[in-house]
Amino acid sequence: MAELSEEKRRMYLEQIEELEKTLEKEKDSLRKTIESQDSKQ
Repeated sequence: MAELSEEKRRMYLEQIEELEKTLEKEKDSLRKTIESQDSKQ
């Protein structure tokens, strides 16, 4: 039972890391969009 929870924990941590990477990309993309909009005005 303990092994299973360790396995799941590792799986969840990996998913969290993936989500964090995706969020960083999204944030960068949004920031660039905002900056390009600002420079047009």
